[in-house]
Amino acid sequence: MNEQALSSNGAAKEEEYDISLVLIENLGLVWDECEKILIRSCKRSNGRVNTKDIYYNFLKNNNSIWIVFNKSDLKIIGCLVTEIMNYPSGIKMLNIDHIAGKYMERWIDRGLEVLTSWSKDNQCVGIEGVGRKGFWNWIKNKEGWKQTSSFYEIKFNEE
Repeated sequence: MNEQALSSNGAAKEEEYDISLVLIENLGLVWDECEKILIRSCKRSNGRVNTKDIYYNFLKNNNSIWIVFNKSDLKIIGCLVTEIMNYPSGIKMLNIDHIAGKYMERWIDRGLEVLTSWSKDNQCVGIEGVGRKGFWNWIKNKEGWKQTSSFYEIKFNEE
C-alpha cells in the first residue's frame, strides 16, 4: 500500500506499509516494539490479558503475532494478534484478538487483505473479532463486514 507523506523538507515522499507474520525464531527481534504497541490494547481488556500472556501464548503456538511496518525503514508501526478458533460446530474462524498501532488508515486495507488470504489458506471460513466501537470506523465500508454489537465478523463466500 502506498501513501503520500511529507518529508522533513516539506516535499511529498511515498510510504509503503506491509504486514508480516512473525516466526517464532524472529520474536526476539520484534517483541520490544510489539509489546510497546500492544500495551494500550491490553489495558482495554480490563485485566483479562496482558502482554506477557500474549508472549507466552505465542511461544505455546496458541496465537500468531503480526507486525505492520514501513517498507522504507522497516519501522514497526502496528501489531496484530490472531488465533484460529475451532468451534464445536465445525466452523473455523480467524479471530483477531488485538489490533493496535499508528496510521491504521494507511495499512488496514493491506492488513485485512493479508489476513483474509492467510485465513483462507488455513481453511478458515471467515474472520472475527471483538473490538472497541471505534474499530468499526476502519471496516464499516468494507464489503461483507457487519457489526453485531462490538463483535465483528466476515464470512467468506463459498468458492
